[in-house]
Amino acid sequence: MDRREFLKILSATVAGFALFGCRDGLFGDMPVKGPRLKLADFENEVKLALSKMKPGMELVRVPMPAALKTPGASQENRFGMAIDLDACDACGKCVLACIQENNIPLSAPERANRGQFMHWIEMCGGAPAMCFHCGDAPCEKVCPTGAANHTPDGISAMMYKRCTGSRFCGANCPVHARKFNFDDPVASGRSLKFNASVPVREKGVMEKCSLCLQRLQDARQDFKALHPGESFRGRGVTTACAAACPKNAIVPSDANSTAILSQKIAEYAYAVVKDRPAFHISLICDVSPFCDCHAENDVPIIPDVGMLASFDPVALDQACADAVIAQTPLPGSVFFDQNTICDCQQGDLLIANHPDTNWKTCVEHAEKLGLGTRNYELIKI
Repeated sequence: MDRREFLKILSATVAGFALFGCRDGLFGDMPVKGPRLKLADFENEVKLALSKMKPGMELVRVPMPAALKTPGASQENRFGMAIDLDACDACGKCVLACIQENNIPLSAPERANRGQFMHWIEMCGGAPAMCFHCGDAPCEKVCPTGAANHTPDGISAMMYKRCTGSRFCGANCPVHARKFNFDDPVASGRSLKFNASVPVREKGVMEKCSLCLQRLQDARQDFKALHPGESFRGRGVTTACAAACPKNAIVPSDANSTAILSQKIAEYAYAVVKDRPAFHISLICDVSPFCDCHAENDVPIIPDVGMLASFDPVALDQACADAVIAQTPLPGSVFFDQNTICDCQQGDLLIANHPDTNWKTCVEHAEKLGLGTRNYELIKI
């Protein structure tokens, strides 16, 4: 063999490995032959997971998420999701919808029998639990390759091709929301690609809830094409779990999230007060920036006003709000010292203190529900 022939053979060999050597199934594990998976197989696994439900987590009070402080973070959007724990009945439909949307594989029988599943949503004490998409995520800090990262609009994301399977992120996750592929889901025959928009993860890759990032990205591109120059706020985008929930217990955030939250507060009050006539009393005394149970409260923000009472809870709330807004902030309070009065709301102390809720929307929605009327006559006694 002369030098020319040797180089030809060597080049052909290198080209062959470059084109085919890294492809699944050629030199690695071959897919397991067996009966084709059906949706019923995944439904049965969800039922098994519900029967092995984990105990509930201890919930702690946290402040309303604000804009991210990381470099490059969006100052307009921080997407998230809220779950109404009172409305959820642990039916598991959100778990199945998440499986179909994100091509989550079945667990190995021995792991499933131990209650270990690949599900991105797990029922803990009758409530769905998934990745919290922490603003300062502990999992992202320990990832050696940057596979665990944060998007500018607040989503804790995964770059699967970067993941080397160190599992440091899983060990550092405070809620154990991350799942690790101990074997190849395709080769083991436990994967079914429901959604072509989401890749099936390989062996040795960590995965978790992505807040249906693919849906958000598609909506963003469509919005930019139809509304050039306008800011995308996520309006109309919903996650698979939220769309599947029959109780509407899961609510993704969008540009209307403040209004939705305020309306939910009114609906909750309506459910509590409906068909229960009562005389309602409110004391406007020692008004602190946060509720009385808040661990880091501050000095009162306004002078004491007194006691207001009514048989109409909506009129009472309107009167209380008007009384608070009419007051001048006390020296030494957060409003007086930090000048946080919201000029756009004409000095509305309630909106300035809690910009992520809107008392006006709440009271207006309560009136529409038939809980009462905002009109009142103030009679001093």
